[in-house]
Amino acid sequence: MFEKTYYYVVAWIGRRKAVLGPFSTEDDANQEGYLKVDGDYEVIPLPTRDLSRAVRMLRGQNGEDFGDSFNRTRHVI
Repeated sequence: MFEKTYYYVVAWIGRRKAVLGPFSTEDDANQEGYLKVDGDYEVIPLPTRDLSRAVRMLRGQNGEDFGDSFNRTRHVI
């Protein structure tokens, strides 16, 4: 089955992680990150369009410990 890849912008704002997306192309994600994030950000491809699922996938990829997994992640639109 063919899965479309969506792109998310991940940035740290203060002590909190912020996630923007989904975006159809990497260029769209980079442009939005440049416009909305003041500082460093990372564009990550994920096989889901659902923002909540993307955040859960990002937590799993980063190997965050159990306590950190309860910290809120900002969903920025």
